[in-house]
Amino acid sequence: MRKCHTITKSNSLIKASYRLTLNEYRLVLAAISQIDPRKPLPRPIRVCAHDFAELYGLPVKQAYEAVKEACNSLYEQDVKTFDGRYRDR
Repeated sequence: MRKCHTITKSNSLIKASYRLTLNEYRLVLAAISQIDPRKPLPRPIRVCAHDFAELYGLPVKQAYEAVKEACNSLYEQDVKTFDGRYRDR
């Protein structure tokens, strides 16, 4: 049985997602689904290819490639957090 994941997204995240590929967006959602907003932010947040495959109904081999590609691409992008901090690549 698949676990139900509830995600609440801000408008900023929704707008930013328009610039992401499908796998980048899926990876971000998989990471966000692990965060409990009532608790401190866990560090690090890990998304395994096996979990990614299960969440999106992909073969594990395809999930490894998708996660690898999405990670590399996201690593090269700029990130601005809600509190105004900015990470420039």
